[in-house]
Amino acid sequence: MNRNKYFQFFFSAAVLFLMGSFSAQSANANNITARLQARHTTGIAPLAVHFDATTTTDTNTSTDSFIHLNYAWSFGDTAQENVSWPYSGRGNSRNHAIGPIAAHVFEKPGSYVVNLTVTDGAGASSTTSTVVTVTDPVKAGFRTVCVSRTSNWSGCPDPSAIHETGSDASAIANKYITSNTQILFRRGETWSPSGSVKLHSNGPGLIGAYGTGARPVWNVGSGAFQVANKNTIRDWRVMDLDLRGQGGGTAIGDEGTAKQILFLRLNVEGFRFGIYLGNQKASYYNNKNGNNALGLHEEIFVVDSEIHKLPVGGSTHSRGMSLFSTHS
Repeated sequence: MNRNKYFQFFFSAAVLFLMGSFSAQSANANNITARLQARHTTGIAPLAVHFDATTTTDTNTSTDSFIHLNYAWSFGDTAQENVSWPYSGRGNSRNHAIGPIAAHVFEKPGSYVVNLTVTDGAGASSTTSTVVTVTDPVKAGFRTVCVSRTSNWSGCPDPSAIHETGSDASAIANKYITSNTQILFRRGETWSPSGSVKLHSNGPGLIGAYGTGARPVWNVGSGAFQVANKNTIRDWRVMDLDLRGQGGGTAIGDEGTAKQILFLRLNVEGFRFGIYLGNQKASYYNNKNGNNALGLHEEIFVVDSEIHKLPVGGSTHSRGMSLFSTHS
């Protein structure tokens, strides 16, 4: 394989842990009882949600509900109704999906009615639904940090936002990373991070962009983001950034366990590894501490992102994306 070939990911690699998830079911006069489980039904925008309908039942003993039933999802996201997935060539709406497992990113605040219809070969069907509520970070009381090297605050979504003007993106981000915080970099500007952004604490949180124009460019020496630090962290969004490496390093790596992480509309280029969330670190720390406190990654979403221009040569192979998880 040509390692300089574009690796384009327009999907969600979603890993779920269903304990505690919201479930809904609907029974009717036929054999089918549609059931769905939503891993989350509330959160800040953008909210990535994994849906599972594998507990749907059909009393017809000759039917395997996973294989023989048809599952049709409508996410209630009308803004995505006429938007199709790029590069699929099928023109499928982002507002719909098929199959017993599905996922969707709700980008805008609002209340969404998610419908599932399950149908068998004879035309009998059962429908169930759930509601997903998405909140604007500012209205949820988030602290907002807007970053611009040129002091251009146009488009910063919070009038009371903290303003930063430095050139070191990672130092600025690490200064403010904590739950209920969004850190936004001005579009059309360029930064030179001195190290990795360390997502070491739980969210909800967001690192992204504001304003109009091209995505903020980060010229990264080795690694852009380090997820977790000998612990488990959850509920972060990293989006709308242009991460450019210098031929080595890992753009997004881990030092523990990540759960409910969304990578949305990222451009990742020029790194030895693009997104590499393995299980080696978790295993190392578990063995060192004599326990199994750290598990595999769960609910990792990579959506509308490009990983490309990986270097060729050397003793180490390049990889666009590697995820080690319980389900994917």
